[in-house]
Amino acid sequence: MSRRKYEGYLLTVFVRVLVLGLMQGDRSLADVVTIVSAVGSGRSRNEQYQGLRLAKLCWPDLAPRGRKKIRETIAAANFKIGSDRWELAQEVLRLSNEEPEHVQD
Repeated sequence: MSRRKYEGYLLTVFVRVLVLGLMQGDRSLADVVTIVSAVGSGRSRNEQYQGLRLAKLCWPDLAPRGRKKIRETIAAANFKIGSDRWELAQEVLRLSNEEPEHVQD
């Protein structure tokens, strides 16, 4: 990779993580597509971690379909057991287990 392409890559990674940080500060900017992209296709471990943080912060406001997509993305990510990302992923998954059962009328 040429120096120019590498610098462009680094800028892209930086901007993607910066956007996740902005979304953490203003959750109205967040969306499931961005969270899933960061967690499942992150350009860096930090991007994945920040995506997981965003998922955790936004969890109460997410629709069931979005929560399901995030759970599936976490399951497919195969984070190294014991890593910071794995620990945070487990916290997000525990939020699923704490959801109240829906009672059908």
